[in-house]
Amino acid sequence: MERVFVSLLRGICQLPAYVAKRKGFFADEGLDVDVEIQPTAWMVPERLRSGAVQFAVIPWTRVAAASAKGDDLMLICGSGYEEAAIVVRTGLTLDQVRTVAVPQPGGIKDLTASGLMRGLGWDDREKVRQPSGDGAILTFVGHGADAAAMVEP
Repeated sequence: MERVFVSLLRGICQLPAYVAKRKGFFADEGLDVDVEIQPTAWMVPERLRSGAVQFAVIPWTRVAAASAKGDDLMLICGSGYEEAAIVVRTGLTLDQVRTVAVPQPGGIKDLTASGLMRGLGWDDREKVRQPSGDGAILTFVGHGADAAAMVEP
């Protein structure tokens, strides 16, 4: 089996990884997963960068912040519960943003994203609707929009 070190936090958004470990799903795929639990999400990018862990489940904003500092991290998908954020593509000013990836209509994520956009004066921006906040992030990372609104409950 291939040994993989995974960094997790304590929180509901981490639950799938805990369940996968407990039920043996990683082992079923030939992975001997060693889980370490970090006290805060801010510690995880350094653990990834140093190679101490190969994978982590953390709020996506931590990956964006680490990447902005030059850390070579790959965002696969993300979640978080403590931020409401609109992330803009590097090199664009706020007035240059034309498309914003947002969650599907309805629900708290959409309402909060709409409030953030209204606060920025972006009522005229094209909304690229996705089925979830994670979908909005992936659209942004995949260059399908100039910005992304991601709001977790």
